[in-house]
Parts: sequence; C-alpha cells; structure tokens
Amino acid sequence: MPLTHTKELFAKALKGKYALGAFNVNNMELIQGIVEACEEEKAPLMLQISKGARQYAHPTYLKKLIEAAVSLSTIPIAVHLDHGDTFELCKECIDEGFTSVMIDASHEPFEKNVEICKKVVDYAHQHNCVSRANSECWSARSTTMARRAAVIPKAALTRTPTKRWLS
Repeated sequence: MPLTHTKELFAKALKGKYALGAFNVNNMELIQGIVEACEEEKAPLMLQISKGARQYAHPTYLKKLIEAAVSLSTIPIAVHLDHGDTFELCKECIDEGFTSVMIDASHEPFEKNVEICKKVVDYAHQHNCVSRANSECWSARSTTMARRAAVIPKAALTRTPTKRWLS
C-alpha cells in the first residue's frame, strides 16, 4: 500500500470516531514493531519523525525504513514531522514527501513565531502537505503538556479503530 495522505487518515478517523495513533520513530526496530502491531489491529497510523530522530538516524535511512514498512504493510501509513523548529527543516521534510509537518517556533517571540508558522503553512499548502503550528509560548513544558492533555476527550483515549476503519 502506498503512503497515505494525512488528510485522508484524519477524515476517516473523524468519520469513524476513533483516535489515530501517531508514534515517534528513529530506528528499524521501532518502525517494524509499531507497524506490525498496527497491522495486527488493522489500525492506520502516523509515523512521526522529530528533528532529533533525523540527527540520530540520517534522513535517508529513515526514509528507506519507512518505504520498506509502507511497501510491506496493508494498512494506511502517513509520515509526519513532529515539532520541526525551523522553516528550513519543515521545507526539507515536505520536499522529502512527508504527508504532514508541525512547526514549533514557540522558542521565538510571538510575532516571529506567527511569521514562521505562516511561511510553513503557505509552503506546505503549495505542496499538498498538511501543516500544524504550535503557537504556545509557555515557559514550562509540563504546564503545556498538562494543558494539552486536559483538552483531549477521554473517549478519544479509549476508542479502538479496529475493523471499523476498514469497514
């Protein structure tokens, strides 16, 4: 099955009322284990790659590992840049075929953050890529994480996509 566009995965998850698993990966064992588990459950997924993962495992290695997983799998898989911190990094990932990117310029002053986010969104949309922006300027990561967790509906954390997605 070819790489699936993130928009399609989100639309089916919303319609089917299930959560879409997104897993950060940086090596073969993680990719293989996650994809095989999702395959057993017939659950579509997003493989997320962070800036750190790209530094740990060269982007070419990650790309080839994901290509292998996608070619061997029968479930929909999308690839997402998780917390890219610069326009340049987001652009590289979009140009490499990622189906979605997240720009996190929250380390910048608010106005600069907005400027960078807009630039990423514009570039992503020109290249049929989904984009997400982190515009939070919180100083404590734990506070940010607690805030995010508070807005996730409990049902979204317990719902299983099995079989319903492929029906």
